[in-house]
Amino acid sequence: MAGYSIVSDDCEKFVLCGSAVALVSGNDGGLVDAIKGSRNLVQLHKRALTYTVDTNLTWDLLIWDRTTSRLYLLDQAGSFLPLGATAAIGRGGEMAQGFLDAFAKAPVSLVEASARAQAGVVATCRRNAACGGLVRVIVVPQRGRVVVAA
Repeated sequence: MAGYSIVSDDCEKFVLCGSAVALVSGNDGGLVDAIKGSRNLVQLHKRALTYTVDTNLTWDLLIWDRTTSRLYLLDQAGSFLPLGATAAIGRGGEMAQGFLDAFAKAPVSLVEASARAQAGVVATCRRNAACGGLVRVIVVPQRGRVVVAA
């Protein structure tokens, strides 16, 4: 979901941009195409904002930079914010973030973190009528392949 609009599962929701992985909320398919091939965060930021000039689409990018192990939020207004250890975007993102924040301790493994994130999304879908659809878990290791599981 993106705001009150349904975004198709037919378009891509994440893209590798150099050392960064960008997760997209509010994608109509064009945003991922616009940022593909970005080699760093600065280039990704510039391409995403250039795309915004040509559309009225509301979107957010959640970006994990593997070289710095930092999580960032980029929105269509140009805000580029460093985030903490967890973040949620898209329809129901605030609710999912609340679920993640309820845990006092950080997960000890990727498996535990993946299960906790999935539980947060499922809990959000149960409480928000505008949420739903397929739950995807994307595991982004420091090195190696990004793994997407439905």
